[in-house]
Amino acid sequence: MAFTKRGSMWVWIDPQARTLVLDTSAQGRADEVVTLLVEGLPGFSLALLDTRQPTGCHGALADDTGAAAGFTADRETELKAADESKAIVRYARRPLDIDEVRQHIEHDKLPTQLAMTWAMT
Repeated sequence: MAFTKRGSMWVWIDPQARTLVLDTSAQGRADEVVTLLVEGLPGFSLALLDTRQPTGCHGALADDTGAAAGFTADRETELKAADESKAIVRYARRPLDIDEVRQHIEHDKLPTQLAMTWAMT
């Protein structure tokens, strides 16, 4: 190769919560990191979260319980219908704690993207 391509990705491993977070939207890059972790750490295994349940970013938008401790939903999200219509609703630079967003979630639109902030204490 004449030119190499470099990149970076944030990886957060929380052993107590048994959680792995990858800062990427590319499935291929996520697969590379997961493969390296599974091969490099004996006994390390993963299971995907069931995102159809109201947890994580879905829970942060659906009700007042919010996201995981220390996280808050920001002002951007993308909601996608799970049915054959594949309808998408995007909010940018808008508050997300409005009835309109809750109605979309009640009508089975799932967040595929959500900007979140982590408050370091």
